[in-house]
Amino acid sequence: MIELKNYLFDPEQKPKNQETIITVQGKVFNSRGSFSVISGLPKARKTTLQLGIFFSMLCDKEIFGFKSAQMGNIIYIDTEQTKADMYRNFHYCKTVTQTRPDMSRAKIFLFRTLEPEEILLRINEIIINHKPQVLFIDSLTDLVNNINDVIECKHVLNMIKNITTINNLSCIALLHNSKHTNMSLGHLGSGSDRVAQSVAAVKKCSTDKFASVIESKLMRSDLDFETYKVIFSENDYSLSDETGYEKKALEPADINFSTHQEFIENIFTPFKDSYTYTELFEELKVQYGKGNNWIKSKLIPYLLKGNGIIKKDRKYFSEKQQRQNQDLEIINNSINKN
Repeated sequence: MIELKNYLFDPEQKPKNQETIITVQGKVFNSRGSFSVISGLPKARKTTLQLGIFFSMLCDKEIFGFKSAQMGNIIYIDTEQTKADMYRNFHYCKTVTQTRPDMSRAKIFLFRTLEPEEILLRINEIIINHKPQVLFIDSLTDLVNNINDVIECKHVLNMIKNITTINNLSCIALLHNSKHTNMSLGHLGSGSDRVAQSVAAVKKCSTDKFASVIESKLMRSDLDFETYKVIFSENDYSLSDETGYEKKALEPADINFSTHQEFIENIFTPFKDSYTYTELFEELKVQYGKGNNWIKSKLIPYLLKGNGIIKKDRKYFSEKQQRQNQDLEIINNSINKN
């Protein structure tokens, strides 16, 4: 039985200081007991960046713009790479960072051949038997069978919240973005954005194929860090504030229409088929991960112009769902007449 008093907040009791684990430009990216995300498209060098953070914890050195506290008992889980790929990436990262990470304080597990359910079991086994201080996951996408299954995604994210909170460990995970919108994928992505302490986005540099651009997407515990560029070579890397990266104002029409449909279907379900304006606004913010003004002035007007949402009696409905209901009503009326 759950003891309600265990969840009671006392505003007069100052919480214990959360130990800062990872910083970027002096800004708090991850603290003990928290979960942070690195997101981006395939081949944006997310894995290289995460390995750099991992190395930073093992050699007391700022790497790729991230500075980590020296931690012991670190677990790195990879769900995608073969042994050959991990070997190549690991030793490339050693070369360009000119470090010798102390692997006596860490273990790397490759779970590429396991199904999502088995990976989750192995993670729980690691938490119980190894009691890590830090857990790296590459990537979250392989922990679920369906990134748009609300219950499955919520189960995984609740598990991460529980293991980080109960065990006071730090978790850093990679997450793939949609190729159409460059936003976090599905319910897993939008849910991760809700529970993460910080989210950093990694993008290919449009003007330099050897560089990646790192930008702050969400910093819950600090101010955003400044966007910067990591330039890679065979044997070294460098940082630059001159990103050569210009943000193009994203218009709703620039997003693939199937993506709009997917997001709308995620919001409107048989259990919740209508929203007030405020409710709709909040749901769209979660799905699209965009700012208040963009949602209000660009997205909602676009969707109301025959692009997926209709308004009726101060309520907002899925256009597709309403058409299906009308078709069903016509069929039922026809059957009843006969």
